[in-house]
Amino acid sequence: MKKIHRSSTKPKDRLKLRLIIIAAAFCLLAVSVVSVSVHLVLRSISQEMKRSVIAKAEGIARGLYAVVEDAVPLETAKLSPSPGNRLRPLLDSLIAEDEELLYGIVLGRKGEVLAQSLPERRNPRFALPPGESISAVPVSRETGFLENGREVRVYDVSIPIYERGQRLGSVRLGFSYQDISRRVGTATKAIFLKIAVASILGTIFLSLAIATLWQVLKKQRHLEKKAAEEERLAYIGLLSSGLVHELRSPLNVMSVDMRTLRKQMEEPDKVSREALRNLTARLFRQTERLTGILEEFLRFGKPGELRLEETNPNTILREVLEFVRGDIRKNGIRVKENLDEKLPPLSMDRTRIREAIFNIVMNAVQAMPEGGTLTVNSSRKGSRIEIEVSDTGCGLSEEECRKMFDIFYSTKDGGTGLGLPIVRRTIHDHGGTIKVKSRKGEGTTVTISLPWAGKPLKQHNE
Repeated sequence: MKKIHRSSTKPKDRLKLRLIIIAAAFCLLAVSVVSVSVHLVLRSISQEMKRSVIAKAEGIARGLYAVVEDAVPLETAKLSPSPGNRLRPLLDSLIAEDEELLYGIVLGRKGEVLAQSLPERRNPRFALPPGESISAVPVSRETGFLENGREVRVYDVSIPIYERGQRLGSVRLGFSYQDISRRVGTATKAIFLKIAVASILGTIFLSLAIATLWQVLKKQRHLEKKAAEEERLAYIGLLSSGLVHELRSPLNVMSVDMRTLRKQMEEPDKVSREALRNLTARLFRQTERLTGILEEFLRFGKPGELRLEETNPNTILREVLEFVRGDIRKNGIRVKENLDEKLPPLSMDRTRIREAIFNIVMNAVQAMPEGGTLTVNSSRKGSRIEIEVSDTGCGLSEEECRKMFDIFYSTKDGGTGLGLPIVRRTIHDHGGTIKVKSRKGEGTTVTISLPWAGKPLKQHNE
């Protein structure tokens, strides 16, 4: 058997947890956006730097091409070594003027070196491998060479040389990767500075927004708590007035009987034994009624823990029908049972569910004092089990249907008005619903729906 406890998490703690989750999610989203943005910006800066280097290399290549064009007849369709003496000084002057430019190499159609700025650093990597043609478009790559025992990183750009659609050769220029990285780093620092400022401002704004939201929610929680307290006090007042009203009637009867008894005790010779017996019996009945009212009130106010066990709903229905069999025969009522024998067992508090169904069935029996038909159905509807109790009694008006679950409301003489509120509370505690359909003079149908796969709401098992 399982005992059920209701969750004791405070609303304030739940509110704090929600705010923390929202803030964490927002921060995670902000970090993700910033990370992606930084990655895209850095890639854009790097690509822009490379484009600027290629554009710069194309400009230098055009200048060198002018020298080649003056020195070589175009009809030869190739570069010869003859312009090398004129290209070398030009390459040296370009390197001297540009800190980023480390070397320049002019290659022929077949990849042979026609002129270069650093002959002592001639490297086989600068010549084309056998069988490889010069690219028709500018090509850039990262490479390097050794200088004084250390590797110098180079951004190598190859620019093809054309004249009238004929490819004459290419110009290869090596730019200092360190200088390019420095330019990228400078631009990156500027970007990071802007991002840092934006992040700080965003953090301040987020903190102010969260603080403002916290104050608003705190004020709202205070107002809700105040409204709930006022509602609770009003409900306590309603319960108190209803309880006083229910207790007043038997207490008044008992007060009258007690005064009568006191009079009779003063003149015992004039009191018959039968009258005394009737008087004390009436006192006992009123005492029992008071006890019943108080017990039902306590059951409504503090229903206790659910004691769950696997029970077939049909078993409970048959137990209830057997228990009220005498009243059914007395009123001449015909019973129709339509019970689904394939119903699965439910996890429920057997005692409380039996009391709830007994209350509903007994109300149906009492609604047919001159006979009628009592129909009890059970069926499975998806993941829920439905129990339906119908009668052909006097029925209820719309107003009576609307008020029937109100505490202390009763249409029966001597009723406490606590039975149906207790029934509804029991069904709700099991995660179920209860509906009433009735028309005056046509009978009443009460439908209970209980979860089959799930468990009662707001609970955990021990």
